[in-house]
Amino acid sequence: GDQPLVGADVVLRATDAAGLMTQFEMQTDEYGQFEFTKLPVGRGLVYSAGVNRDGVHYPGPAVELTDDDPSRRVRLRAFEAVTAPSPLVALVHEISVRRIDRTIEVIESIVVQNPTLRGYVGETPEEGTPVTLTITPIPGFATVTFATESLGRSFRVHNGQLTIDLPWAPGAREVTFKYRLP
Repeated sequence: GDQPLVGADVVLRATDAAGLMTQFEMQTDEYGQFEFTKLPVGRGLVYSAGVNRDGVHYPGPAVELTDDDPSRRVRLRAFEAVTAPSPLVALVHEISVRRIDRTIEVIESIVVQNPTLRGYVGETPEEGTPVTLTITPIPGFATVTFATESLGRSFRVHNGQLTIDLPWAPGAREVTFKYRLP
């Protein structure tokens, strides 16, 4: 409902060029605002703030602070969580296939929409990790590469399927990946 979140936990992660991560935490004030001060700046140092609600972390944009641009304003959004039923809808599913040497390369692009005003966090199966989306590539695939690296790092291969546990905020998100078949 676009209302300020009072007392929400905000997590700021800083990653440097070597991949080392530092984490800072605070809570929003009575207006739903927060401020991290006296942060180091410099090339290769990337900050990403996110907010936690109902046990779900909603990441915000990644920003780089420099001596010329030492501050940024970001808006973080969090949603009430729903576990079932899944509100996700595939709006578009495109598949392209081409032959490369002795393999077939398959590129799939799926636009997945959460048309509700709640974040979908998925049901937790017996294994213990919630699943928000399952994609089933053609059986026999060798490797999978995602167009968006951060999204690709979140998918796992389980029983020949790709599963993800990231919460799906309202709106649409494109998932594009490719794989090869012998």
